Amino acid sequence: MRIILAENIGGEGVGRLERREDSLAAGHEVKRLEGLGIGGLLDVVVSSDEVTHGKPAPDVYVETARRLADKKPPFTVAFAFVFGEEVGLRGAKTAAFHIDPCLALAVEGTIGADMPGVPEESQPTRLGRGPAISVADRSIIVSPKVVRALERVAETEAIPYQYKLPTYGGTDAGSIHLSRGGVLTGVVSVPCRFIHSPVSTLRLNDFENTIRLVTSFVRTLPGDLL
Repeated sequence: MRIILAENIGGEGVGRLERREDSLAAGHEVKRLEGLGIGGLLDVVVSSDEVTHGKPAPDVYVETARRLADKKPPFTVAFAFVFGEEVGLRGAKTAAFHIDPCLALAVEGTIGADMPGVPEESQPTRLGRGPAISVADRSIIVSPKVVRALERVAETEAIPYQYKLPTYGGTDAGSIHLSRGGVLTGVVSVPCRFIHSPVSTLRLNDFENTIRLVTSFVRTLPGDLL
């Protein structure tokens, strides 16, 4: 069970939620929250059995593919829905070898840690500030020309974006960029709460802006990257 954040209620990163007890799981969760003394702050409590598309639904990829169908780019775009990132980037490794891309973009959900008690320097991303562009992490140092290309697209299309910090952790890009003779690879992340759990939460504007950035990047892909 997870709680879905809505509008701010007087503090950055604090959401007001509606209490909802029409499922057994939600009812148990409400009682637990009341026991912690915070039940009165919440308007919504949503349990995992009420969510239609939980993880790992590839919604960003699917919506991007739908939008690209209206204007096909002059090159082949392959979407790989892979698994096993947390146990050795296994799916990305085999997919990259099979597809043998000229350029790759890893799209993921990442930690949105703008919460009370978390120092700013320990917040990889913040909800509401748009998709996060990675410069480096433990698995990859992204080519500056890929970072600059993503920045240009975001600024041209007036898409808010942020940088993913600090540099710990890794993504499927760590395996993709080492495939065969090497693959030019970038990373775009959607800020989320509760990653690595059955249900993550995010801001819809971050989700929409991630779709816009990925779609526009593919549509206007600079020739110097291919």
